[in-house]
Amino acid sequence: MSPENLRTHPRSSFLAIAAAAILGISCILATNGLSMVCAYVVSISLVTFGFYGYDKLRAVRQGFRVPEQVLHTLTILGGTLGGMAGQRLFRHKTSSSRFQVRFTLILLIQVAAMSAYYWYY
Repeated sequence: MSPENLRTHPRSSFLAIAAAAILGISCILATNGLSMVCAYVVSISLVTFGFYGYDKLRAVRQGFRVPEQVLHTLTILGGTLGGMAGQRLFRHKTSSSRFQVRFTLILLIQVAAMSAYYWYY
């Protein structure tokens, strides 16, 4: 993707930053003895938490915000714990009912998928 497209599509920019951070943190954690799965879950949770904090800061200062689609994408990819912590600690996105419904659906689907996996395997 060209630099012009990254400037005009902020979702792409945010997701690229998130991917780089997740990869970097995962590699650091994995080289220090954590399994790849644990390293990934910890890193995506930390990055998701950071994005919630950044978005709250930008909301307070009325600046350029993180698109909700990015927050949901990070949650879908495994950052649910970081998203939950970010919502509680920063008191962010807690009054948006549309956002909460989507977040809760993502959480329920993840719990059902993990339950099905452990039930059958």
